[in-house]
Amino acid sequence: MRLYFATDIHGSETCWRKFLNAGQHYSADVLVLGGDMTGKALVPVIYDGGDRWHATLLENRSELVGEEQVAAFEDAVIRRGYYPFRTDPDELRELEHDEPRWHALFHEKMLGTVKKWMDMADERLAGTGMRAFCCPGNDDQFEVDDIIKQAKHVECGEGRVVDIDGFQMASTG
Repeated sequence: MRLYFATDIHGSETCWRKFLNAGQHYSADVLVLGGDMTGKALVPVIYDGGDRWHATLLENRSELVGEEQVAAFEDAVIRRGYYPFRTDPDELRELEHDEPRWHALFHEKMLGTVKKWMDMADERLAGTGMRAFCCPGNDDQFEVDDIIKQAKHVECGEGRVVDIDGFQMASTG
């Protein structure tokens, strides 16, 4: 039996895709993501009027013109493990002064990403015979477990002992 283990992808869709592809690449029977799945920050993409936007990623401000540039910037944000969202200056000011609303938006984007990843896993792992486990870690919200449990081809390994071909895996966040 061959097991592929990864951890601490912190919201990076690039790492998630590599994780899903690693099974076939390394002829793994089992994939295990050991924790800290989710990202840590929202990145506003701010509408300036017309077809102009601006945003800052890792202290680098980008002036964006048109949907293609905005979408490319959002993809770069997602690859880094953050959550982009489109907004305007007034809404951003409101969000910055309403911490519960900011946290709710972060929570929504984070859980939406986990759902998207589980859908991606269900599509890519169907028919492969590989088992996949995600064990959310200390940086992940408890609701992540519920989304994983709804996946067809990913099992939540958190808080239980799992038998894998005569071996046991135990995970605690």
